[in-house]
Amino acid sequence: MSLRKALLERGFPFDYSDEQRIDGFLNCISTSVSFPNYKMFCKKRNEFSDKTWAVIKIEKEALWELQCLFFIENAASAGSRGMTVAALSTIDAFDKMFYDKESRSLISDSFTTNPQAEVMVHGAIPSRYIKGVALKSENDMALIKNVKGLPEIEINKDLFSFRADWHCW
Repeated sequence: MSLRKALLERGFPFDYSDEQRIDGFLNCISTSVSFPNYKMFCKKRNEFSDKTWAVIKIEKEALWELQCLFFIENAASAGSRGMTVAALSTIDAFDKMFYDKESRSLISDSFTTNPQAEVMVHGAIPSRYIKGVALKSENDMALIKNVKGLPEIEINKDLFSFRADWHCW
């Protein structure tokens, strides 16, 4: 059973931004390495402008301790279809997310080459891997200031903007 289906069956209140899940990985959570997929994130924030958005920071250990699939581009793209789970689960697949391209000189070594590269994490991400939460503004922070048990929360407007190499994509 997919995580989304389980949440729906239990009546758990949540919002999701991808109705179709063309990538077919309904049991996975789509994540990014070092910087959000700004192309998708900006589009979704505009589409669902009545929502308060957060970037969840995940411990790097999740990459090797959890079941992950590594995509060099958007998992729903034509170039990603047909790849086997076995091929997408390797260290080589992870390394390919940082493939060489002329635009690499414009970005941090910790950023994937393609801003839409994804790490699909199978199932739910255990809370011990949640490192922190980034919000865009003080107003967003005020909405959750009284919630107990949250990880470290910060205001980081940069994560809600474009990457330095945005003009290359």
